Amino acid sequence: MILCLHDIDGKGEYSLSMQELDSVFLRLQNRYEVVSMKEWLSRDTFNRPVVVLTFDDGYSSTLKIVTPMLKKYSYGATFFFYSDRYKPGSRIYREIAAVESKIEIGSHSRSHSDLKKKDSATLFRELYLSRRFLEYEMGLSVQGFAWPYGSYSKDNLDLPVLAGYTYQVSVGGQIARRDDTIYPRFTIKQSEPLKDLELYLEKFEAVLREENSRKKNDRR
Repeated sequence: MILCLHDIDGKGEYSLSMQELDSVFLRLQNRYEVVSMKEWLSRDTFNRPVVVLTFDDGYSSTLKIVTPMLKKYSYGATFFFYSDRYKPGSRIYREIAAVESKIEIGSHSRSHSDLKKKDSATLFRELYLSRRFLEYEMGLSVQGFAWPYGSYSKDNLDLPVLAGYTYQVSVGGQIARRDDTIYPRFTIKQSEPLKDLELYLEKFEAVLREENSRKKNDRR
């Protein structure tokens, strides 16, 4: 299950308080292995069910609040930045790059506009230039792309691949599978984040039970 979060202690419907984020992290402790997209996609086996944490937009709170909390819980996560948020040479790029290896950096496009409405040439520039900019500023490999607003056209899913990405994510209430072309994520909002999380976990656990039952039947 992949979770999509945004700002912490900020404004708007997608911003959680620090206490709410801590409650989300605490709820995932012990039962789940909490990792980045990169770790989920690269590791062969896990000892517990996997929850992937992603944070969109590159808010300053990802460095000031989220990163220390991830370290406290020994969690991994992927931060999706859009490259126009900060100017070239901004200190946040160097500071994020210096964070421990459990953190992965991905692209959220160049301008954070609705890319579904862009022509192919403009879309490719949004994809390619954002990846190259982030890699240059941080000195890190950028492999993942998150579609802004979860808005994309099925006709354009090959463009992130051509721009050098190895995976792409959107939003939608589905459990992700490794063979998905684009990985769906569950969004945590401000109104009732823990209630939302419980509903998502119930769906996840139901899928896990179904898969475990199928595996038992296959062994008979």
